[in-house]
Amino acid sequence: SVFLLSAASIPDSTLAEYKTINAKKIYETFLNFELETKAAQDKLLCEMSFCHFEDKNNCVASCQKWGAEKNQTVFEDIIKQFSKATVVANEKECGARCQFVCQNEPCKDICSSLCSAHFSYPDRAEYEGEFNKFFGVVMEDSKKNGDYVRYSK
Repeated sequence: SVFLLSAASIPDSTLAEYKTINAKKIYETFLNFELETKAAQDKLLCEMSFCHFEDKNNCVASCQKWGAEKNQTVFEDIIKQFSKATVVANEKECGARCQFVCQNEPCKDICSSLCSAHFSYPDRAEYEGEFNKFFGVVMEDSKKNGDYVRYSK
C-alpha cells in the first residue's frame, strides 16, 4: 500500500479559502489515508468528486463499482485532468467525462448514477469548481515539496 501524499505543506489559511468543499478534509484524507488497492484509491477519488463525501443516492456503492471497473489510467493523469477541468454544464457532459476516465462498458450506468448524485446538490457547480481548483493546488504543492501524488501498482 502507499500513502497518496506526504510531506506537503498547504497552510490552513489556504485551506480556509474554499467555501464549498471541505478542503481540509480532502487534504487530510490525502495526507493520512493509506489505501490498500488501486480500486480503493479510485473509490476515494470518486467519493470526493461525485459524492461530496456523502452517501446520497447510493453514491458510495456506485463509487465502489466505478473503482473496480475503471481502466488502468495512471492516477496522476486523472488528478491532472481534474485540476485543469472546467465545470461540467449538465449530467450528459458529466457522464461523458466520467466514462472517459472509466472506459469500460459497465461504467455507462455507473457514471449515470454518479452524475445523478453529483447533480442532486444545489451547490454542485461551485463544489466542482473548487474541487478542481484544489487539486491543482495539491499537485503544485506536492511537486514543490519533492513529493507527488502516487498511485499504488
